[in-house]
Amino acid sequence: MRIVIFMLLLLSTSAMALNKPIIWGTDVWDGFTNTDGTGFYHALIPKIFPSPDYSIEINYLPWKRSLLYLESGKVHMSGALPATNTFYLSEAPVLTETLFAVYVDKSEQECCDFTNKIGSYRNGYENEIFNRAFPDNDNAVSVSSGSEGIKLLLRGKVDYFVDIGSVLERLILDFPADLKLQAVGSYPLYWAFNKTLHGQDLKRHFDKKIKELRQSGQLEDLYLSYGLTPPKIDVLNYHK
Repeated sequence: MRIVIFMLLLLSTSAMALNKPIIWGTDVWDGFTNTDGTGFYHALIPKIFPSPDYSIEINYLPWKRSLLYLESGKVHMSGALPATNTFYLSEAPVLTETLFAVYVDKSEQECCDFTNKIGSYRNGYENEIFNRAFPDNDNAVSVSSGSEGIKLLLRGKVDYFVDIGSVLERLILDFPADLKLQAVGSYPLYWAFNKTLHGQDLKRHFDKKIKELRQSGQLEDLYLSYGLTPPKIDVLNYHK
């Protein structure tokens, strides 16, 4: 009888652990984490942490604050990040991104020179995006959104705006101007978890489910349905 009671208590404790909310901290990314619950990440995460076994609580936060909360344990996961030792990272990247500089094409030249020009980037992404593309350029300003960056560019207040390709390709469609994209860097982005036992468990589960989804073909179908390219196999262990 005692064994039965013990097993019931164990199962009850496990069920509560599973149903305890996983707090996901994220900035708002058009096409990825829209506040109305749409976007690629909103479609991906429920496949990895399905209901009712898991409950996801989403906290929309400025990017730097989401990283601070992740490090302190106020949120349990976030994404997507470049390679770092600060957090546990997913074994495979969730995106392989190209960084682009957007500029107004004022000549017939195929490319452009950004030396000594004024750049701009989305607030909070100076290290993760701008400095990766232009590590020696201190002549840049932060903006509240990609749309603001493009508007400043069109008004001649800045010479270029830097962001990842999957965001920019959607963004520039809203602006009827002669905007050009120039590739300025490339890197894989990973899902991140805080360095706790809970974070380690979430990472292991994430890696396991991603592998299953990839092998079944569901993962590639999901990427393609959002117009995204699945990460390349040759960068799967980039951060190790």
